[in-house]
Formats: sequence, C-alpha cells, structure tokens
Amino acid sequence: MGNVVEERGASRREFLRAGALTVAGAAVVACAPAAPAEEAAGPQAPAVTQASVAANDFEAAYEEVGRQWEGTLLRVPVGGVGHWAVNEAASARFTELTGIETEWENNPYDQVYDKTFLDLGSQSGTYDIIDLNFAWFGQFIATDGLLRLEDYVDNPAFPPIDLDAFVPAVLEVYGMWEGGLYGLPWLGDAMIFPYNQTHFEAAGLDPDAPPVTWDEVHSFGMELTQDDQYGFALMGGRQIQAMCTYAAIFFGLANKGFYNDAGEPQFASDEGFEAMEIMAVKLPEISPPAAISWDIVQAAEAVVQGTCSMEIQWPGILPGLIAEDSPVHGQMGFAAPPGGTPLGGHGIAVSNYSKNKDAAYLLCHYLVSPEIQRQYVSEGYAITLTDLFEDPEVQAINPYLKTMGDAMAIGLSWPRTEETNEVFDIMVKHINAAITGEETPEEATQLMNDEILELRRERGYVN
Repeated sequence: MGNVVEERGASRREFLRAGALTVAGAAVVACAPAAPAEEAAGPQAPAVTQASVAANDFEAAYEEVGRQWEGTLLRVPVGGVGHWAVNEAASARFTELTGIETEWENNPYDQVYDKTFLDLGSQSGTYDIIDLNFAWFGQFIATDGLLRLEDYVDNPAFPPIDLDAFVPAVLEVYGMWEGGLYGLPWLGDAMIFPYNQTHFEAAGLDPDAPPVTWDEVHSFGMELTQDDQYGFALMGGRQIQAMCTYAAIFFGLANKGFYNDAGEPQFASDEGFEAMEIMAVKLPEISPPAAISWDIVQAAEAVVQGTCSMEIQWPGILPGLIAEDSPVHGQMGFAAPPGGTPLGGHGIAVSNYSKNKDAAYLLCHYLVSPEIQRQYVSEGYAITLTDLFEDPEVQAINPYLKTMGDAMAIGLSWPRTEETNEVFDIMVKHINAAITGEETPEEATQLMNDEILELRRERGYVN
C-alpha cells in the first residue's frame, strides 16, 4: 500500500505537511489499486496553500484533503428532486471547501438505470459517482463497474468513517457484495404505514391502535369507507409500486424472501396466493375505483387530501402529510406495515471507470457523514445512521422518522441478482392483471411464479 498505509500513526495534517516537504511534492502511493495512470491516486499535498474557508474541524478535514483536486468535475446521474436535490445542495458547500465541482443530472428516475448501466458497460467513465439502487447491484457488479472501497475507508489520509454507525441491515444491503464494500449507505428507505387518526376516531376505531394484520387493514378499511371517503389508497396501476405493495404483503405474511435456498421463487405458496387475494380483491374493496390505475403520486395525494385513510408508502413521498398547510396536518399516525416491510434505498458508489476516483470517494464520504445527514434531515435527507433515528431532536423534525428507522432495521430486501429488473416486470404484469380482473388472483400468482422460475433457470440461478 506504500506511503499512505505506512503513515497510519501520523495525523492527517502531519501527513500532508510531510508530503509537502518531499522533493517536488512527490505523489502519495495509490490507495486504490485500480486507479488509472492519469490519476494520481490517494491524497497528496496541496500544491498551493490557500486561506481556509472552513467553519469548523469537520469542514477543515475535507478542505485539507480535497484542495489538491481543485478544478476536478464530478458527474452524478441523479439530482434535482427529493433526496438527490438535498445532496446537490449539500455539495455546493463541498465545492466551496475543496474547489471540486459537481454536476448533478436531473434525469427522470426511470432513465437513471439505463444511463448508468450503459456508462458502466461501455467503461466510458462519464459518471464518477453512482447512485446504487441496491436492486441494480448485480447488474453493476457484472460490468466490473463499482470500485471497492475498503482501501479508502482504511486510509488515514482521508477523514475517518465509522461503518458501524450505519443501520446494520442498510450497510449490508446498500453497500456490501459477497463480502466486499462497494457503496456507502446513502438513501435510507423502508415502506411504512401512515394512517389518519382523526378518521379512525370518527369511525369508532382506536386512533392509537393501527392494524397489525392485513385482515385488520381490510376490516378497518370497511369501517372507514363511507360516502366519498375510502379506507385505503392502493397503488394499483401497472407500475413498480404495485410490485412493492404485493411484496410488503407477502413479506408480512410469509416472513421470507422471494426465493428459497435453491433459488426458486416462493410465490406459488399459501402466503403468495393470499397476498395476491389481498392485493387484487380486498384492497380494491376499500380503495377508490380509480385506484386500480394509481401510481405512487396519486395514492399519496389521496391520503394528503383526506380522501383515503390508510396507505403503505415510501417515506420519501410523505412530507405532504406533515406540512403545515396540509389538509391532514396533525391527523396522521405512522406504524410499521403489518408483519413486515420491504427495504428500499440506495448506496452511493464510485465508478471503477472514473478518472477521478479519489475526489469522488471524498464527496461520497462527505455526503453520508453524520454532520451532513443531521444538517439536511429537515430538508428531506433520507438518513441512514442509527443514532440519528434515535435522536429526539431529529425525531421532533419528522414524526415518522423513528418508525422508518424501526422498519429499516427489520426490512427484507429485494433480490440483487442481475435479472431482478426483469423479475419486477413479470410481477408488475401479473399483479396488475389480477387487480383489473384479466387474471384471477390464483392464475396471476401461478403464472408469475412460473415465469420467474423459467427466467431464473435460463440465467443459471436454478438447476
């Protein structure tokens, strides 16, 4: 590992000062073994001493390391909305500190995978930082497109990072692949169960006792459905959230993942058939008729407007429920979904084909730091650190953060193998067919299971 590892006993400031005294400011030996020749990998002594703009020790650590890459441009294929817009805003201060510029592309999210996969597959290095939706992990690994991060994490020339501070399940799912670290937990997510406590009370239900089974969701929903008010907001359209809802029900009933130990899908089971019956028959009974075509935005808005009393939903779209001008402000309670929940979320990774790996890692490190997560949680940062979920000050900012943290700790993850996106497409097709009546729930479940099994056999995941 060369000079970087040999200097472990020295402070970062001492190390950089020593580097400045070497002949011609000799480069520190690479901390990333795959670094391309045109990039001098590993922090080096800044060529020019500049007046500090850091406001505290946290900022000084990034300023001190990052100034050597002043003028570098890092490209990120997401930005503009939600969690990514918050991180884009946070990166502006990173640029002030380090001189490292960032370019966040405001792509429609359904294009992010295609653009990223094309970039990694072609090894072009267009993007330096990768939004690592963990369902894409297998595809990105197959391109050898993700940089392993252990050498960076262990490198004392970078600011320290405590991996144990992240929610353990989140670190494992968002960052690890076959024992290697390829990403840092960036966007924490798990589906939760918002419900309108005012509606519950008006219907004679206990506002402090949300449903704990899917049968109770249905029975409570029947009590709540009257006139132009409905018990549930179903994301029933032919889109990915229908799959997410089915998965939440299946996880809650079965407490097991998509596949058994042999790699075979487990949907053609009692729990899988029951989940489809709930999804295609029971939930539509307590949802508006139009909900069979709803997506995530329409379902969330129905709860915000007070049209629907309950939903299963991703936290990132829920700020409208707690906004001061919301029609349901002060009326909502939040719980874990009955029985279990899907774990969503993203890591942040460095492209193995980037020409700016060191600067890219430094930005990743900065964006997942406790200081940035705490500073921006009120603006929508989807936090991933255990201590923040348990912090009363943070909980006071957002009433569903504790529920979200609890759900993340127990959530079950999607598969991460290469064919996962195709599996999702198969599921969406048959779930929607069951909801619209094109297939019976039993037919849809069996066909879905059979098609996934055939696909996985073709790809060598099942003998």
